[in-house]
Amino acid sequence: MIEIVSRASERFSKSESRSVSIGMPIFLCGHSAHAVRLRRQLNLLLTSLAAKHTASDNSAITAFTTDFALKYNIRLFRTVHLLLSIVVWQHFFQGKFWAQEAAVRKGPSGDGTGVPNYWLKRLVPPVEFGVMHQILFQLALMPITMSRRLLAVLATEGLAFLFPFQDMVKFHIRVGYAFCLLIVGATILFFAFFGKVCSDHLRGLDPADLCTKFSTEIFVTGLAGTLVPTVIVLLTSYLRGRMPYKVFYTVHIIFVYVMFFFAALHTFDDEVRNRGKKRSQTVIWFGTSLAIYFSDRLWSLCTVAECRLLEVSPTADGSAVVLRVEKPRGFTFSAGQYAQLQIRAISCFWHPFSIGSGPDANYLTFLIQVCLKERPHS
Repeated sequence: MIEIVSRASERFSKSESRSVSIGMPIFLCGHSAHAVRLRRQLNLLLTSLAAKHTASDNSAITAFTTDFALKYNIRLFRTVHLLLSIVVWQHFFQGKFWAQEAAVRKGPSGDGTGVPNYWLKRLVPPVEFGVMHQILFQLALMPITMSRRLLAVLATEGLAFLFPFQDMVKFHIRVGYAFCLLIVGATILFFAFFGKVCSDHLRGLDPADLCTKFSTEIFVTGLAGTLVPTVIVLLTSYLRGRMPYKVFYTVHIIFVYVMFFFAALHTFDDEVRNRGKKRSQTVIWFGTSLAIYFSDRLWSLCTVAECRLLEVSPTADGSAVVLRVEKPRGFTFSAGQYAQLQIRAISCFWHPFSIGSGPDANYLTFLIQVCLKERPHS
């Protein structure tokens, strides 16, 4: 293990004559969030001490209340996200439901009796319409959750009591999974409904010809341009811990951009361009969020500093490398922040590392765990 760490240190040392790019600090938690976490840890300690003097049947209740106190903000945030998603679905479902009531032929009886697939035509399109806008809601949230510089600034403005900035990556993953699963579910429902009605039409059982839905431009952009990239993003996200980081990051980013591109084109199809059909334009939902995200990326690029490696050494147990670099001019940070590092002699990718030195030091220290696949030579 020591030999592996020594070779890792040599790789860092070879970069001493080259510049190291370092991004301005990002908040895992701001001052207020840090104070909140300290108070919660103190409450946990006091609760644990008190639990020793309580009956054993109260241990489950104590564990639940302690865990809730520590994680209430992220759970509250998730609950609000779930409720808003339900509200979005219900709003658009209800509007489409009344529209379908007027559009679907009711037959001689006036209640749909004897009309082929009557209730499917009444219910499935509203459900799909609501889910589509749930998907757009997730798309609007995702770019914001990855606007790291913006979140870092907001974390210092006293908002950490309301927003779990330190858990924003977890929330981003949750929103991403929600989006992907909604896309997959909506696609299955689409094929089941239109396939059923189309099959009945071809057999002469239903006069409604919905088979044309499978040859429209909006179908092609939805299937090939949105569903396929979404499935790839879903698989790479699920397998992110089992593949090289470079592969995951590259594939993930590329297909996320592809998915957003085709999502914007999806509702701007030939029927809208040539026939003036009214559609809910997807770009209206996530255009502002994407603008904020790209502005945040540009902001981050403008705050990159070049610095020189001062020291590289393995830890005593050989499990990590201590990396010390010069502190860039104007670089300020507080406890609980991390910085993005790029050492071009080793990798072109940026990696986040917590800052281990004090704010008043004239250098920056990072403790980097060594995870090399190569084995030491015998």
